[in-house]
Amino acid sequence: MKRLGKYLALKPRVQLRLLYVVFLQGVTRFLLTVLPFKTFRKVYGRGKKEESSDVRAEEMVYAVRTTGRVLKTTCLVQALVLKHLVNDSRVVIGVIGGQSFEAHAWVERKGEVILGEAQHALFSPIWVWE
Repeated sequence: MKRLGKYLALKPRVQLRLLYVVFLQGVTRFLLTVLPFKTFRKVYGRGKKEESSDVRAEEMVYAVRTTGRVLKTTCLVQALVLKHLVNDSRVVIGVIGGQSFEAHAWVERKGEVILGEAQHALFSPIWVWE
C-alpha cells in the first residue's frame, strides 16, 4: 500500500509514463516468448528514429528501472523497452564463461551505459543492436 501512495503522489504525466512502460514491458516479454528474435527485431524496431533529448532519456531510464523492479522483469526485457523508448541508444548483450554461463543486457547512449551499468563491466560483449 505504501508503494501505491508514492505512485499516486506523482504527477499525472509521470503516472501515465509509468503505466505505458508497464504495458511495454508486458508486451515485450510476451513478444520475446512467441516470436523468433529476427521477427521480434523487425516488429519492435519500427518507429521514429530522431535523437532523444537527455531529459527524455533520463525520464525513460527512471520509468524502466522503476517498473522493472516492481515487475521483476529481466535485464533483456528492460533493455529492449528502453531501446524502444530512447531511439539513439543501443542494446548490448554480454556473457561470462567459465564454470557457469551468465548473460547480461545493458543499454548505451552517447558512449555511456545508461541501464544495466552495475554489472556490464564483468561481461564480454557478443552482440549489439544499434
